[in-house]
Amino acid sequence: VWRLDKFVHERYHPHNPRMVYCDVSSLDSCRRAIREALPEFVVHLAAIASTDSIMYNEPERMIDVTFKGTMNISMALSSCAKENQYKSYPKQFIFASSSEVYGAAANPPFTEETEPHPNNIYAVSKWASEKHLRYWSQETEIPVTVMRNFNTYGNLHYQRTLIDRATKEMLDGAKMVKLGNPDTIRDWEFVDDHADSYLTVIGNQKAYGETFNFCRGESYTIRETVDRIMDATDYTGEVEWGTGHPRPSDVPLLHGDPSKAQQVLGWEAKYNLTQGLEAYVSRLKEHARQ
Repeated sequence: VWRLDKFVHERYHPHNPRMVYCDVSSLDSCRRAIREALPEFVVHLAAIASTDSIMYNEPERMIDVTFKGTMNISMALSSCAKENQYKSYPKQFIFASSSEVYGAAANPPFTEETEPHPNNIYAVSKWASEKHLRYWSQETEIPVTVMRNFNTYGNLHYQRTLIDRATKEMLDGAKMVKLGNPDTIRDWEFVDDHADSYLTVIGNQKAYGETFNFCRGESYTIRETVDRIMDATDYTGEVEWGTGHPRPSDVPLLHGDPSKAQQVLGWEAKYNLTQGLEAYVSRLKEHARQ
């Protein structure tokens, strides 16, 4: 999180930060890393965060990293606590789940009480991880905070998601941008708001044992989203629909309700889609000049 914040807020400054590497799919590797790092707080982000080809071609890898990796980290923490006779260790486990767990759920906007209906391996892995951590938390009395952030955009270094890729291609002057289904609906979250959601829950006892949606609470079709990207980039080229990567189990609608995060934590997304796109375009232009 300090690395995220360094590029976003410059607000979080840990003392003597250092890197400890491990393979989350290996319990032994996780145990070695936990013994070396002895973290007070754990923010578990490790996952194969993809709903594209790897999910369909290498599902076992998705499960090994996303679900088994979560289980291994929790078990490694339990082993460390037992070896050192620690009580309430660590102080908090923050888990990066995903809005994808809602899947084909009915009656949007989805609240934390909405019954998840995950419909792809990535979402199933995240949902299974949530269930495991609830059981683990009850057994160890370690407070777990589950983060269900919605679709995030604003990456300067890796344009994989729809907004990031389309914005970069339009800024680069592509004559045609090829995209998939224009009718899919998403609730977009700017990267600054995403990073701020984690900084809001770390060490915050109001977040202990809770699950939160982090989103704007506003839904857009992909076509509406692309129209706004075109405005933000002054793009005059063409968009060809129905030519993107096929996603057989794509979720048709993800629209969240952030009321709980607002009421319990005082968190609120600061950027609407237009504001986020303006900031993103400005940063991409500045990054290109460097």
